[in-house]
Amino acid sequence: MSNIEFLIYEVQPDGEVTRVSGIVNKGKVSLNAEFVSVRSESGAESPVLLKVSSIVAYRRQIAELPTGMSGELHVSGEGAGQLGKHCMLSG
Repeated sequence: MSNIEFLIYEVQPDGEVTRVSGIVNKGKVSLNAEFVSVRSESGAESPVLLKVSSIVAYRRQIAELPTGMSGELHVSGEGAGQLGKHCMLSG
């Protein structure tokens, strides 16, 4: 059972880091949080191992993004290539 969910609106690969914009659907996303699965819009679920290295909201770096707030997560790790619009990251 996941404690955090992040609904992706946009994905921008940037070298080793992938920037994902979206909204926190469940829980709160904090620095160093880990996502372990991604669910596509069709409902197919795949394992990933992505760690949050930075959070940006309102053009400022912050330490935590609460439920219902949108922002941009900078993630790195395994499975970033599977991310796309309307995918749900779970951790």
